[in-house]
Amino acid sequence: MLERNPIGWLQQYAWSARLIKWGLCLGLIVAECLLLTTGIYGLVRSQDQLAFVVPLGLVLSAAGSFRRERESGALELILVSPLRVSQIIAGRLRGIWGQFLPALLVLLLVWYGVDDTWWNRRWLGIPSSGWDRYRFPIQLLATYLALPIVGLYFSLRSRHYLTGVALSLGFGLWLPWLPAALLSFSSVSAGIPGWQWLPGLEGWYLVTVGKLLVGLLALLALWRALARRSFQALQRAG
Repeated sequence: MLERNPIGWLQQYAWSARLIKWGLCLGLIVAECLLLTTGIYGLVRSQDQLAFVVPLGLVLSAAGSFRRERESGALELILVSPLRVSQIIAGRLRGIWGQFLPALLVLLLVWYGVDDTWWNRRWLGIPSSGWDRYRFPIQLLATYLALPIVGLYFSLRSRHYLTGVALSLGFGLWLPWLPAALLSFSSVSAGIPGWQWLPGLEGWYLVTVGKLLVGLLALLALWRALARRSFQALQRAG
């Protein structure tokens, strides 16, 4: 990995990073097995809550990512290396994505492992066809792709680690819900059927588009901050 992706290797070389990677994967497997003892219904219905550990881990890892290099001065050495800014960002993102890929695969395999068409339709009342069947994996993948970008940006722009975590959660997870919540509230106020305070299927996909849009804007801002070395003033002030 050091030869293929040195920037990503810096993200995963420590024993604590490897412990998080495989410990989270093992923890999810144990949790899924315990939920399975409560029945298939409880297993399926708990996936949304159980999947929150992946975004939380992504934020905690990404918000402290460039911060370590920024504080030690290694980030300046990386930026004067032959690597381009785009390569540095892509390498670090691949490192974070690889760190949480096993946990993501566990959640997706469980979701599709219990997604038997006849069983869902006959006993669980879970849609076996249509776009609602893909809501969970699409939401999870959108969060998995976009949230590390937001966390990397705030790892550069935040003076304190907890501030970076809070801003990453606010912009990466909660801000994309705002348009759907406002549309839902205005629709309910106007008496338009099909919407509730918690968005329906249309709202879920609006949230997904919002997450990807926030991730794209954070990517542009991250590239600009690294290209212009705009984090250096914050580093000197710290």
